[in-house]
Amino acid sequence: MLDLDIVSVDGKEVDFKAKPFETIFFENTNPTAESRRTLRLKNSSPIAVPFHWSIYREKNSNKITLGDEQTHYRVSPQQGKIKGNETLEFEVFFSPDHAEPYFEYADLIIEDVPISALRSPPEGLKQFYAQNQPKSSKVPMPTYVGSNTQFLSIPIMHFNLRGQGNSCQVAVEPPITFFEGDTFINHEYRRTV
Repeated sequence: MLDLDIVSVDGKEVDFKAKPFETIFFENTNPTAESRRTLRLKNSSPIAVPFHWSIYREKNSNKITLGDEQTHYRVSPQQGKIKGNETLEFEVFFSPDHAEPYFEYADLIIEDVPISALRSPPEGLKQFYAQNQPKSSKVPMPTYVGSNTQFLSIPIMHFNLRGQGNSCQVAVEPPITFFEGDTFINHEYRRTV
């Protein structure tokens, strides 16, 4: 059985199985700056699991986009393989463009793992798998058109990503500047702040 579990967030241990969470909040971040959260994920099963992250802006969208969607979050590493009994650290970054809230989503998707290896697979995936398996064939077939494997890509963890772009605070020192003495029209006077 596959056993993936988040063991810590930003260095603090968590019990993800007992208290699962779906939302990752980020501190208010200045536009074009970047803030980061760190997740440590452990693969307690003995099998290596290929994975990739999918980050997207609209939940339950009917529109399928083949190109990269511009998002304000990213995960590193974005794809790879987590070995059996290995703990892997993921960094989730947030970089806003403007002073506004950003609501996006991230799925950790596993590949090349049979749906029967999951303890509680999503009901929709179980039905899709059952409907797309030929009953008469002894040779494992791809689950869907365009797939190069007999196994579904399975979203194993889903997160809501929440961040706020800051309205930047600006301070000027000194707050008041006086131009003392006589000043004349068409002459430039300069003070450094």
